[in-house]
Formats: sequence, C-alpha cells, structure tokens
Amino acid sequence: MSLLRQLTDAVGEFQISAEDGSDWEEIYWRLVRPHEPSDVGPLHADRWFWDLGDGTTPAGRERLKVWIAIVAEPGLSGLRGVPGSHLRDWRYHGETRDGKTKPQIDEDETELNPQLLPTGAGDAVVFHDRLLHGGAVGSGLLTRVSIEFTMFVKSGA
Repeated sequence: MSLLRQLTDAVGEFQISAEDGSDWEEIYWRLVRPHEPSDVGPLHADRWFWDLGDGTTPAGRERLKVWIAIVAEPGLSGLRGVPGSHLRDWRYHGETRDGKTKPQIDEDETELNPQLLPTGAGDAVVFHDRLLHGGAVGSGLLTRVSIEFTMFVKSGA
C-alpha cells in the first residue's frame, strides 16, 4: 500500500470512484492476451466516458487515472499514450459496444503517434483523464495483467 501513501503525499486526500453506480470504490483488473487485438479498445480519453454518462464527479474535484502493471513485458505490452494530448479537445462520438455506450475517437489514430510507455511489473502511471491513451496489443509471450482506477482529487491539486 506504499503506492496509496505516495499518491496521498503527491495530491492530498483522494477518493476512488464508483463509476458503475455502486456504493463501492472500483478497481478494475484488465487482461490483454498476446497478439489479440480484440482485447484492447481504441485510443480514448477517460473524460469521454464521464461525458457520456458514466458516473458523476463530486463538486470541487478533478479526475486522475492510475494504471498499474502487474504482468507486462517492457517494449512488448502495456499502455500507450499520446504525449501532450490532454491539452486539446479531440473529436469523438459514443457508440454501443458490449452493451454499453463507449467513446470512439473520430481522429485517424495512425497520425497521433501513440507511444508505448516502458512499463514493467509493479510500475504505476498516473495521468489526467483528458490524456489520449489505450492498451497496446501485446507482441510478447505473456498475457498482460494490469489494474486501474480513477481518483477524485481536490481541484488544482
């Protein structure tokens, strides 16, 4: 739980979101099999899920995402991000996938040059919910395992 202490030291007290309407904080496990494109979605900003009705943010709070690699092969699997993308607005629309409204980017992903973060087991990434990101299709041998959650932090923290 040293990560939670480090997060508190960095941003102050925070809450973990309950996005699916439950009263419980939600921490998601994600499994991405090697060479399986159907295990990852398109590039997106988590803010778009909220804009499409996936939960509410308490007054005076902002959202940050925490992604933690449990099993990952650096350079072969993990999280992709578009540097600086949180600083502008992107075109997207909502579409129903897997019975839920999810965002679909309206930009050409190949022109955005997403970067694979060099993360290995135990590495954590904290990012703004406006950052364009997505999972990478694994090119190694192992199933990538990660956990993620959204933090509500005091605005301006």
